[in-house]
Amino acid sequence: MKSVGTLSDIAILLALTSGVLALAGTPTRAEHFNIGEAYSACLDQPNYALGGAMAGDCMMDQSAVLDLDIETALARAAKNYCSAADRDAIATSQSAWLDYRDSYCTLIENSPGNTGAWINAGACRLDLTQQRLESLVYLTDHAYAWCRGMQLLRITSHFGDPDGLARSDEESGIAWATRQDGDQRLIDISLGAEGQSETIDITSCSYCSSGADCNDGVFLFARENDEGDVSHAIANLCTIEGDGPRLEILGPLPSPTPARATFSATNHIAWVIESGRLRIALDGMDSAAWPD
Repeated sequence: MKSVGTLSDIAILLALTSGVLALAGTPTRAEHFNIGEAYSACLDQPNYALGGAMAGDCMMDQSAVLDLDIETALARAAKNYCSAADRDAIATSQSAWLDYRDSYCTLIENSPGNTGAWINAGACRLDLTQQRLESLVYLTDHAYAWCRGMQLLRITSHFGDPDGLARSDEESGIAWATRQDGDQRLIDISLGAEGQSETIDITSCSYCSSGADCNDGVFLFARENDEGDVSHAIANLCTIEGDGPRLEILGPLPSPTPARATFSATNHIAWVIESGRLRIALDGMDSAAWPD
């Protein structure tokens, strides 16, 4: 028996049963998972109010929502790495965890295979998924690679829509902030003590917010050459209304006349750091790099 709750129902349930605030900051979780509380919270929702097997459905559905949060967290964490081997290790560890969760919770479901076992299996899956999301804080907030050639400055970057945000990097003196100017929406970029500034127009931009394939946002990068000289670049990736995805890169910074590079695609743009450069995939093809 499988019933599907609305996203709002499931979001409310997640707040009630676990305290997980996915990607809004450090994930937090109740000290102990309580299947009775989770079951009661499910019964309070119209789509699952009949109880019985539907309570198992409810917890399975909650787990599926958290799976998307996990995919998003892993995809963003992978941007901190500058080698394919490290990114593959992230994917491999997630695959191993999925195998563990599926085999363990399937054992619960089949023991003995009745309605109670299905509810227990739903609780198993939800509890383990909450634990997994919480544990990812070690990867997303604390782990990083030594990427001398190019590195994402994650504290001064933002995945998703930057509306109303401002970020600054004390070491470089580079700062950015969004503002509304009449009908225009802009990113203002300050390039240090000398007062130089640049602007990126994001009036027609929309930004994805979640998922393994979501690469949108505003990003600050640091680049170091063989002599140890450090420069920076700032990038904005969004989808232009009526046009498609566009990646705009401004750099090197600071510079009297920083160059602007623009990459466009029909459906999707992805990027990773590789060999001291941004490797850019346009519509699934590794067809560009910055700097070229």
